[in-house]
Amino acid sequence: MKNLLPLVIVALTNLVAAAPSRRQEQSDFFSTEYAVENPTPINGFEFCEDEDCDNGTWKALFSGHINSVCNDIPGLPLPTTVGYRRTGDDSTSAIYKCDDSIQPLIYHRTVNGDIDLGVFWRLDVSQQWPTSATKRDFSQVKFPSGTFSVINSECDFGQNITITTIDAAGVTNTIEGVDDLRTEVPKALPANVTVVVNGGDSHAEFFITGEQRLLVEFGGDNGPSLSAGYDLQLQLCPD
Repeated sequence: MKNLLPLVIVALTNLVAAAPSRRQEQSDFFSTEYAVENPTPINGFEFCEDEDCDNGTWKALFSGHINSVCNDIPGLPLPTTVGYRRTGDDSTSAIYKCDDSIQPLIYHRTVNGDIDLGVFWRLDVSQQWPTSATKRDFSQVKFPSGTFSVINSECDFGQNITITTIDAAGVTNTIEGVDDLRTEVPKALPANVTVVVNGGDSHAEFFITGEQRLLVEFGGDNGPSLSAGYDLQLQLCPD
């Protein structure tokens, strides 16, 4: 076993230098979904989940295999560990597991009037195995791009939205729009994002720490190369 590499991710809040004092377990709830893409094609690959990964028990990968892990979705029990490899070859394996001690996102909201706020964070990891054995060195997986969006789901039309981002260097960017608004997440982390609705009727603050709960462990030098992206979404009057 070697190379436990934290996968990164993002989020936001008021000031980079002054993160909210409350920890994640005390902050407002948000739904998180981590999705690790199944190998394509699936022929010739195996998978493991939870204790099977610890015990070295692998099964043939099948179409429709649920590839989510580390998720905070109420009522939807999902594995906390999932792994993939070429059939019978540990040197090609990649095993993903959760570290709940890591705090990737702190979120707080203030809701006034009839506008409720809901946060949904989806993070995607894709895997690409080499066509033949190739010895490679692995490094920390990077998330080179991500988006932050505000969506008017069920509120009345005409909601005025302002998004302000501040990256680790203190660079500030503010955009304004009505009902639906989207921006790139700053690449310099930690970063902050503040959303104001209708001049302050409701607002939300996010602090993206630059750390991540999802870890990857490679079984050898012939595992997959990884790429990743994410979409952090705030819904007004979520359905």
